[in-house]
Amino acid sequence: MSGSVHEQWDVVVASACEIGERPLWDERTGTFVWVDIPTGTVHRTTFGGPLPWHTTSISLGSNVGVAVLREVGGIAAAVDGNIVFLNEHGDVDAEPLALELPANTMFNDGMCDPRGRFVVGTNSDPAGPPNGVLFSIDTDLTVRVLLTGIFESNGLDWSIDGKIMYYVDSYESVVRRYEYDVDNGTLGERLVDLVSLPTDQGISDGVIVDEDDSIWVAFWEGSAIRRYSPHGELLGELIAPVSKLTCPALVGPDRDTLVVTSAWQDLSPEQRAAEPWAGHVITTPIDARGRLPFRFGGHR
Repeated sequence: MSGSVHEQWDVVVASACEIGERPLWDERTGTFVWVDIPTGTVHRTTFGGPLPWHTTSISLGSNVGVAVLREVGGIAAAVDGNIVFLNEHGDVDAEPLALELPANTMFNDGMCDPRGRFVVGTNSDPAGPPNGVLFSIDTDLTVRVLLTGIFESNGLDWSIDGKIMYYVDSYESVVRRYEYDVDNGTLGERLVDLVSLPTDQGISDGVIVDEDDSIWVAFWEGSAIRRYSPHGELLGELIAPVSKLTCPALVGPDRDTLVVTSAWQDLSPEQRAAEPWAGHVITTPIDARGRLPFRFGGHR
């Protein structure tokens, strides 16, 4: 992928989510998992066949920030103030882990690190101070705080060697880079940002790293998915027919099909009419290969 490309997009799931978020490919089941944050719903979509693909859904609470895959099967999800554990059948199979969220915050996006820790953040009340945090939940369910003073915790992923953590606070139009001790799960120095863009090009949101160590970023209010080298060089840009893109994933048996979640939050009726795919999950084939997502190694 090079330059700006207006790809041929299709609708995977006509979900019309207010805020769809964080698709993750599950190679064991041939599906990908994703969430609709404000409805507290986790969706699982079967890859392949005529579009739209088949989706099953489960409601877990009033707000779900993200769902990640577990090494033992099933998912762990950040729901309201808890981490909940569900087996491959969608049944709760362990006591929830309660986290102490700061006042007026809620979960928003997360990923597992290369050693199976679940790293998940919260966002702040826009009218208040930046009191969001980034939690790390170890495989023994020990909880630590990696970052504080966050406005809107969003996309994160790790370099191939695990030594760099890419991270987005969506009140900045940047993708941060941090040193990361993958053995201890600790965050080091903030390095030079991977990319910084003017806000009229969109607000950085979901982030993934592919097999080539390239970084893919979805841009909210930017209608774009951009791919960067580890040095911040823009390798290509895909323009989508939806303005509020939230997170990409490379899915399928060869992990070469791009799917992107999106949102319609705060769009006027006129804007929604002009963007009939807002909130849908959309797809396009791509000349790249994704990396399998890391799985949460905790609980059984």
